[in-house]
Amino acid sequence: MSDLKSRAGHILYHELPEEYRYRDNPSEGELGDLEAYLHAFGAVLDLTRETLEQAYGDAFAETADNGRSIQTWLIPYLADLIGAELMAPNPAHRAEELNQTIGWFKTKGTLDCVDTIADTISGVESVVVEGWRKVLITPSPQTPPFTAAPDLNTNEDPGGRPLAPLGTPDLRTPSRAIVDPNGTNPLYYLARNGGQYWKPSTRRGVPCFPASYDDVMVRTPDLRDPARHRVGPSAKRVVVHVRPPQGLIREGMPTLQIANAPDPANPLGLDLASDSVQIVNPHTLWTHFGQPADTTPAQLRLEGDLTLPADCRVQLEDVILLGRLRVSAPVPEASTRAHLRRCAIEELSLMTPTDPSPLVEANDCLIGEIISAGGFAQLVETTVLGETHLERLWASDCIFQGDLIDVTCAEGGSCIRFSRVPDLSDLAGCYFDDSPNNTDAPLHFVDLYFEDPGGCTLRAARFGEPGCAVLDLDTDLAIREGAENDGEMGVGNHLYLCAQLRAMTHKLKDFLPLGQDIALHYDARLARPPAQIAP
Repeated sequence: MSDLKSRAGHILYHELPEEYRYRDNPSEGELGDLEAYLHAFGAVLDLTRETLEQAYGDAFAETADNGRSIQTWLIPYLADLIGAELMAPNPAHRAEELNQTIGWFKTKGTLDCVDTIADTISGVESVVVEGWRKVLITPSPQTPPFTAAPDLNTNEDPGGRPLAPLGTPDLRTPSRAIVDPNGTNPLYYLARNGGQYWKPSTRRGVPCFPASYDDVMVRTPDLRDPARHRVGPSAKRVVVHVRPPQGLIREGMPTLQIANAPDPANPLGLDLASDSVQIVNPHTLWTHFGQPADTTPAQLRLEGDLTLPADCRVQLEDVILLGRLRVSAPVPEASTRAHLRRCAIEELSLMTPTDPSPLVEANDCLIGEIISAGGFAQLVETTVLGETHLERLWASDCIFQGDLIDVTCAEGGSCIRFSRVPDLSDLAGCYFDDSPNNTDAPLHFVDLYFEDPGGCTLRAARFGEPGCAVLDLDTDLAIREGAENDGEMGVGNHLYLCAQLRAMTHKLKDFLPLGQDIALHYDARLARPPAQIAP
């Protein structure tokens, strides 16, 4: 009966005269009759209060004073009242997009408006650069260098050294982004990168990172199609530098060692006698390893090899496993017994199933390699980086970077649709008849800076590193928009990585001056903070 306690019932009970509470008849572990009676009313009053608070929160796009936020399904109705056309594909960003709509219409055409739209729709840091500021033009009394900053409108730099003609970099001085402690320009503010203002160290020096957001050197105009990858500046072009997203694997995830589990023989804490699907997520693992429940992370990293027993059915959610996941064969007449949801598995090892159903179902997952002599798996919106050793495979909206080994596609044994494979000839008997939406277009993952033993290196992320399996913008549209829902193939589909950039482009077309086009770049420099320069 103690579960019936309510906030309103507690208030009502303590508002009674002391005589009534004294004469109540509570017992050990049980409420008194009068207190239980008031808690019954209190439960209804609590529900009424919560309903009213949520109704108040549903009236605002931003978080209300009572801490309540608008429900996702109500956002389109509120947007329709003010004539806002929401384009953010990620539901988590639509409330902020709606909240910013009025301000965007008031500042339409300004750079601050464009920069805020890019940040909101993409969900990551972005820097907007006007193309005409980086285009070399003929000087006149109304144009640079006569209207430039004091250190540019003379033929000498502040040190008294002669400057090269406009458009020629000064090879004696490097140029890069540095922290500006006195900055006030919102266009030079990295809100999602530590909240810092930046400025170029020099405006006429040699760019340390050409074509990045902090490259301010002027050039001749680039007249190529802005849809091409990394086009240069043009007087009628706005270039948006976007910080590459981290994808499924993010920074700062807490790590648990499987070897340190309370029961090494059963590290997940499964009920071995249960025949129902058991859900294992960061909350259950965090508490099973003895960590405080109020600090449960959204994602969890496990290190070590893990074996799922043959007599249990498990659903693993939001777990990054650095090691091998072994899935034993199910007992006879059992359905699919390993479900993976939003997981990253370094190596997946499958036994040969004893029934005609898939041994593993993976949705929105990242897998390093699949090893099996005669396994059967079902993959949806999943990226496999290495080889896939399977006898039977059902795959939809997937990316296979490595080869498909021993996969039988003929005679209905496998079905691969809306997926990227290394070679379409591997799908003989399946591709032309049943799955015309597959592709073998070249695959490119975004490059990021990593601190390797040999120094800072620009390369694609490896498994376990943030940014792993994030598609670069030079990847063919057949992959970036080739899924059944017109999103990207692979693990990025449920994260809306490519869809967010496409929505950003459509949104910005309504807020840019007439005749301006848009070019998008993934800029790895935005993933690193500006340099600290000693005074």
